[in-house]
Amino acid sequence: MPLLNTMYHKTLKLFYLSWIVALLGVAGSLIYSDILLVPICALCWYQRIAMYPLILIYPVGIILKDKRAAVYALPLIVVGLLLSAYLVLLQAGILPHVGFGCGILNAVSCSEITFKLLGLLTIPQQALAGFGFLLILNVLVLMGGDEV
Repeated sequence: MPLLNTMYHKTLKLFYLSWIVALLGVAGSLIYSDILLVPICALCWYQRIAMYPLILIYPVGIILKDKRAAVYALPLIVVGLLLSAYLVLLQAGILPHVGFGCGILNAVSCSEITFKLLGLLTIPQQALAGFGFLLILNVLVLMGGDEV
């Protein structure tokens, strides 16, 4: 029985850690746009759309003790990860700008770097790190084989 208890706590800890990462992502995006007034591009809005529901999915998984919350989170994580990766490559000049409405309705082009955290990490790089970490945590939950 101690092994089962250990497995339960491992999955629960992974869910709590995932929730904290999602909360930090949401808080960061709100701070950038509403407090620091950093202009963001259209694709950054889509990244946010992928992150925001995660702050509700993880607590539901924790409360209901349902590890399937990781399955429900995965599509959002993958979309956010792909958008972030595209923006990072676009801002690095590796990929060409192909549209997606960037810079048309917004004053900010998706290839424009508008903010760097500590002078190092752009907003898409921060999002890529967050979504990447969430992907790892969720895969660990799903590989665990135990219930929450």
